[in-house]
Amino acid sequence: MTKVITEKHPFMQKVEQLYQKMEELGIRLDYGGAGGLTITDTEKNVEYRLKDKETSEYLPYFPTGFEYKLTFETS
Repeated sequence: MTKVITEKHPFMQKVEQLYQKMEELGIRLDYGGAGGLTITDTEKNVEYRLKDKETSEYLPYFPTGFEYKLTFETS
């Protein structure tokens, strides 16, 4: 059974604050499967990807819990 939490639920309020802050900062998070997590600067339309500093593997979640670096592709 799937339940939906209400807008007044304390965790829902935290998630809403997170969404508002990300919109204010011009940030979008997208999970691309095996390619890991993409963090987009929506103001400049630049996509960054999270990689583990030690292994250089793409990280699939945020916050990472690991030391990370942001990478991007250039043309």
